[in-house]
Amino acid sequence: MFTYKDVFNDKTIKEILSKIDYNDRQRICSHGTRHAYSCIRIAKTLFDEFKINPIYLQETLIACSLHDIGNLGGKHNHAKRSFKFARIFLKDKLLKAPKKRILTAIKNHSKTRKNASIIEKVLVCSDKLDMSKTRLMPNGNSFNGMRQSAFIEEIKPIRKLDYFIVEIIVTNQFNINEWNSYYFTKKIVKAVNNLAKTLGLKPKIEYKKA
Repeated sequence: MFTYKDVFNDKTIKEILSKIDYNDRQRICSHGTRHAYSCIRIAKTLFDEFKINPIYLQETLIACSLHDIGNLGGKHNHAKRSFKFARIFLKDKLLKAPKKRILTAIKNHSKTRKNASIIEKVLVCSDKLDMSKTRLMPNGNSFNGMRQSAFIEEIKPIRKLDYFIVEIIVTNQFNINEWNSYYFTKKIVKAVNNLAKTLGLKPKIEYKKA
């Protein structure tokens, strides 16, 4: 069975992620190895915490592994490049149905689509929730909105009764007004709302001091 671990063990993938990691030094946040593993960790948490059908877990983790591989050519149109690369990379590694679900999720991960598969919705949510200090790169410290990630210690998705809660642990320096006006914060809210609705839960974002 082909898994996300096989993706990371592939020589070509290692080389591409290494190049993205190098380029990330000039960006505001990580899109390489660090981000891919963070997305995998968050996706696993979502599956466990919200009892999502585990039959789709491995497909989701493979999508997490490959979704930003197109960032080697820059951020613009990276989802399309990631899709094209993954289509070739996964050609003989998976059956048609799971491969199609993975590729569709990768191709559309920059969007929040109501009629998307659970794989795509978890990928999008995992991608957007990776916004704590561990993703921030040095140039992000001077970028309005993104710099608030430096004061986010942890982002935790939690199930409480019929609520889908995202608990954001912040330090005293965190400026919630600047954070809420950041364009990407709105993407986080949309992704969380979309997945929560699919799971029949009420979305809620809570900020707590570390």
